[in-house]
Amino acid sequence: LEESGLNPGDLLLARVDKIQPAMGAAFLQCGEHSLMLRREQTYLWRDKLLVGDAAFSLLKVGQSHWVQVIRVAEGRKNPLVTTQIKWKDWGLIWVWPGERTSFSKKWQGPHQSPLSLDPPAEVGVIWRSAAQSQSPDALKQAWLRLEAQWQAVREVAQHRKTDLVKPVNPVTEWLLENGSDLDQVIVEGDALAETLTHFWQSATHRPLVKVHQGPGLLRDVYKLESAFSSFLQSKIWLPSGGYLEIKPGQALTVFDVNSGKGSGGRKPGLALKTNLEAALEVARQILLRDIGGLIVIDFIDLKSAEDRHKVEQQFQAALSFDTAKRQIQPISALGLLEMSRQKREMGFLHQHAVDCPVCKGSGQVRSLLSRAYALYDQALRRGVKDEPIILMVRPPLLHWFQNHGAKILEALHQLFPAGVEVKQAFADNPEGVEIGTRS
Repeated sequence: LEESGLNPGDLLLARVDKIQPAMGAAFLQCGEHSLMLRREQTYLWRDKLLVGDAAFSLLKVGQSHWVQVIRVAEGRKNPLVTTQIKWKDWGLIWVWPGERTSFSKKWQGPHQSPLSLDPPAEVGVIWRSAAQSQSPDALKQAWLRLEAQWQAVREVAQHRKTDLVKPVNPVTEWLLENGSDLDQVIVEGDALAETLTHFWQSATHRPLVKVHQGPGLLRDVYKLESAFSSFLQSKIWLPSGGYLEIKPGQALTVFDVNSGKGSGGRKPGLALKTNLEAALEVARQILLRDIGGLIVIDFIDLKSAEDRHKVEQQFQAALSFDTAKRQIQPISALGLLEMSRQKREMGFLHQHAVDCPVCKGSGQVRSLLSRAYALYDQALRRGVKDEPIILMVRPPLLHWFQNHGAKILEALHQLFPAGVEVKQAFADNPEGVEIGTRS
């Protein structure tokens, strides 16, 4: 569950609070949640489906609308929502408002519906590729279940102006996108096992749901905590001695491939070997961390176009099981590969990490010498000649003053003969200069 209490797929009944046409966005309120609706994500039904400008122009402050979360809050950004509701099952997606039948891009063969449906005019259906291997009866039951779910939700919300009406189960939502090829799922607890067993009843491929038995927690047996910790590392070593540096950002994520300790003598074929290893590891990290948006990979330069093509093929093959939409450009002569990947979640770092309170996520902090001179300047600005001063510092800087700070302290003693003292600052207090004696 996200810290905001919202997950992608959650259904809310929200009230329009503010409309900003210049931004192409409206802001809606649902309880404590402030939501953003973009013009291009606005869908309304008015005897026909209206999309974009036509629908956005009909929004009025105070109106209540059904919205579905498509991106959770990220930094200072509000959760992003759409007024088009989509509910998934293994073989189909129920869409409101939506007036037509469409097919998944992975659909094989002619676009012919596997089942004759008679939905209301404002309801659409998207057939998923899994429907081609499901029975008409299973598809019919799934459709009826989603329709009944919609009616039940509308009845519950009849007398409410705003509400979080239907939160999704993040586990089953993820499995609907990524779980079609699983052979076995190991869970902790009978309740979750029962939920997943029931969840897979309508699927053609049903993996074995196994309850973890034996000593120790599931996360300890499979070392999940150490795996989580490894995802926070920015440097990953490759078998041949090279390494990857991962530099995440809001606009893009950069993977920098380096030859590292294996570069001695520039061995023939080492650059290609390192790049091939990097292609596999970059693909693995993209999938594990669920990195979306613009991604740039800076491979080691390869003079041969044939070698660059080998690296491209390796990378494409490693991503062949990825269910997210993506576009991959060829490697340039400078060794750069650019790709874009669908943002489906916030990504691992945004869900499990926060920026360092000291460096604010930059990865850089001032050196001890620089911090010492900053305190010296602060003492000159704030100090009073006849009053003692106290430098409040963190332990590393305290140690530095004790071993290397004699010249700065001597200069301060000459300026403030009443006394200069260096003390350790408490954890929650910033480094700085205090005037007068401290008890």
